[in-house]
This record gives sequence, C-alpha cells and structure tokens, in this order.
Amino acid sequence: MLDWGNLEYFISCANHGTLSGCAKEMGVNHSTVSRKIEKLEKELAIKLFERRNSGYALTIHGKDLYKEVQKIDFKISALKERFIPNPELMDGKLVIYKQSEGGKNMTDIITKLRKNYPKLNIHIMNHADSSDLTTEMYDIGFIGTTSPPEDSIATLLGEIDMHIYGSKE
Repeated sequence: MLDWGNLEYFISCANHGTLSGCAKEMGVNHSTVSRKIEKLEKELAIKLFERRNSGYALTIHGKDLYKEVQKIDFKISALKERFIPNPELMDGKLVIYKQSEGGKNMTDIITKLRKNYPKLNIHIMNHADSSDLTTEMYDIGFIGTTSPPEDSIATLLGEIDMHIYGSKE
C-alpha cells in the first residue's frame, strides 16, 4: 500500500526540483527527502526522477504519477477545508513537553493556543532530562536538537541563536 506521506514528498520535490527546496518546505533535512523518494520509487518499481547536477527532473513515469497525485492532493485539501473542526469546538487535554534548559520561551505559543482553542485544557511538562520520557506521555514536544532521531516525526520550527557564558574558575 502506498504511503501518502511519501507522495507528499514526491509532490513537493517535483514542485521545487531540488531536495533542499522540498526539505525546507517540509521542515526536514534533505536526507529524509531522499529516503522518502527512494522508498516511493522502490514501492512502485519505477524511476520517478532523473537526478541532475541542476536538481531533480521528473521522468515520464514521474510526470504521469504527478498528474494523478495532484488530483488526489486537491481532493484531500478540499476535504481538510470542509471537515477540519471549528476551533471553538475543539476541547480536551493537550500535553506539551518542553525541555527546561535552553530553548525558546513558550509563552507566545501557549498564549496563541489558548486564544485560538479556548476549550483546550493545556498541560505543560518541563524536564531537563528527556531520557525517561516516551512520546506516549505528551502530544507535542519542543526539543532542541540539530539532528532529530531518524525514526521521529519531526519538523524544524526554527533556529535559535544561543550564547553560552561561563567562568574561567
């Protein structure tokens, strides 16, 4: 069975013509894009792109698939617009994990969530050591790293400048 996630990467890569353009749009590194494209080509047993110095160009099979996948993408977008719930109706508990050391102050993000989704009951988990945490313990995690685990579902939200201070003693 085809993984729609891989098809999303295919669409993005076809639109941008480069792994880096796709990676930037999807908020992942270029090696993730490469793996997704390779997996899709393996699943379909066809070559979808010609790899060139200037970027990625669709093959004939890639162009055919692109036309069909665009139709599906359009329908999915229409379904999302029609059925995404009204923020006023969204309720329940939302657990957010944030490392306690370093990183970004989450006040603005939490304030926006509370404003846009007033019925959500937001809980913040704040730990310095995430080694004993599992993803089942929280819904959203903000974790500072330059290289997320390969098997994680991670999106680059931004970059943070950091200044380190210390004493010579």
